[in-house]
Amino acid sequence: MDAIRFTNFLSIIFWLMVLRPIIIEEPPNLKILPFAIAIYWNPQMIYIANGSFTEPWSIIFLLLAIELVVKKKYNFTPQALILLGIGACFKSPIALFMPCFFLYGKPWIKDNKRRLIHCFSFFSSILPIYFFTKLRDLNAQDWQPIKPKNYGFSHIDENYL
Repeated sequence: MDAIRFTNFLSIIFWLMVLRPIIIEEPPNLKILPFAIAIYWNPQMIYIANGSFTEPWSIIFLLLAIELVVKKKYNFTPQALILLGIGACFKSPIALFMPCFFLYGKPWIKDNKRRLIHCFSFFSSILPIYFFTKLRDLNAQDWQPIKPKNYGFSHIDENYL
């Protein structure tokens, strides 16, 4: 459990020092500091970031997607949709923002190549959430991502070595 808490705590540093410079192409500077303090010094975020929840990672990818479309405008909406898809893998309510980002990208303007890129990124971002939800609905009481029966020594017998 401590490993999850440790990675959640480091997620904020990973967002500021690694993900923002790679995706937004802006090095860490003092412009983001007031925003980071306002978001992450909030008592609820301190509780979430220091707990064993997966919300910090979904919030980080949501913030990256918002910052990407705000700074680089609507032409970078496909990349923002992919970031939202990654964030939705951690916590699925982030998927509710995907149609908003898709419409913000104005896929109906310009040429067919642009439309295809927007539509493909939208569907490839929403497909994992759809499959996960359907899988969970099919067999809700028996389905587990990690099955305890797969861990143990039952596979070791006299022919193992």
